[in-house]
Amino acid sequence: MVTQNPFGPDVIAAVSRHMNDDHAADSLVIVRGLGDTPDATAARMTHLDGVGVDFAVTVGGAERPVRVPFSRPLTERPEIRHEIVRLYTEARHGARHRARHRGLTLARAVGVRIRYADIPAAVRDWVERLLGSPVVTTHEQVGGMSPGCATRLVTAGGRTAFVKAVDASPLQPGTAVLFRREIEVLRSLPPAPYRPALLASFDDGNWVALLLEDVDGRMPDLADPHGADALAVRDLVERQSRELTPSPPRLTNRRLPEMAERWRERWAELAGAPEHVLPPWMAGRIAELYRRVAKLPDRLVVESLCHWDVREDNLLIRPHGSAVIVDWGMSCLGPSWGDVFMLALTWVDTPAFDSQTAALPVDPDVVTDLLLAFAGSQAWRAVQPPKPGLPTLAAYCRAEAARGFTGVYRRLN
Repeated sequence: MVTQNPFGPDVIAAVSRHMNDDHAADSLVIVRGLGDTPDATAARMTHLDGVGVDFAVTVGGAERPVRVPFSRPLTERPEIRHEIVRLYTEARHGARHRARHRGLTLARAVGVRIRYADIPAAVRDWVERLLGSPVVTTHEQVGGMSPGCATRLVTAGGRTAFVKAVDASPLQPGTAVLFRREIEVLRSLPPAPYRPALLASFDDGNWVALLLEDVDGRMPDLADPHGADALAVRDLVERQSRELTPSPPRLTNRRLPEMAERWRERWAELAGAPEHVLPPWMAGRIAELYRRVAKLPDRLVVESLCHWDVREDNLLIRPHGSAVIVDWGMSCLGPSWGDVFMLALTWVDTPAFDSQTAALPVDPDVVTDLLLAFAGSQAWRAVQPPKPGLPTLAAYCRAEAARGFTGVYRRLN
């Protein structure tokens, strides 16, 4: 039997009543800071489970549902209070999804995930055969850009693992490609303390799944580029970059110069993009900026395997403080400094980006032009037709493009 919620109706009702009667203002702080609703005027807790809490939030006079995920799965009632206090503290200090610089709220690209119980029986049977006993507890994970299943598992025998699975049908072809790329990469990499091991993979042509080592960890607080979590992640990135230079042999991964060629093609379309996608300072400068992007592919070297998706959704901090990186679907072959650049994008709309990239072994103009090309690609993605299961992707791309263009403007002026 799979346990979907460790808390019964009486516990949920008692916690909700306490929050709504005594801590309504605290709930409002949480949804404003962590629920992507900075303009909320009221919040009422409606439900909770082991992985998150639900609120009915009033924005612009209308009520809508908002879910805020916990940093880790909860199983005992006393843990609820500690996690709610942590959410309140995190929201109040803007540690998770708000940029400290100019008080901007960052969008998140959150996929509509599938529950473990809803993936095909063939995949679940494969998991249980490999783990040696039935799955008795699931902890569904939230966040990330994938519309697939992402679930922490515990078996009757006490074994733990993490499974991610996606429908490979024509509705989700891109995600299946990413999963298959991740399988190829993880098979080529030796064990390391900063990335979970691939236990097994499944691909019957209809569904693709990975069974991975489970990691006990929380999402990092990257608000301060000099904070303990940011330093742990930087150490991970630098160690892994050294390990993966030169890149493992026989990988068929995409190459960053070829990706830059596609970004150049997308830039050619940006002149006709809606005004809300491009900042006003770009008016009349598209041709000049395109020339910078056009020469970028020839200036990028291929020497390393880059994760190329170093952001908080793909990072965990273990209880003792070291960092772990997950999700290799976006990986590519590129320069040895590629993942330091990707991590620095966390602070791209602040001067911290410049200090984080100042020591890279590359011409600073290449960094600026790569940022320009990457931000332009995000702007292009923001105006494409929506993808199934990814309702917030366009908003995320618009926000990331805006932050990237802010960094470009600062570096060019």
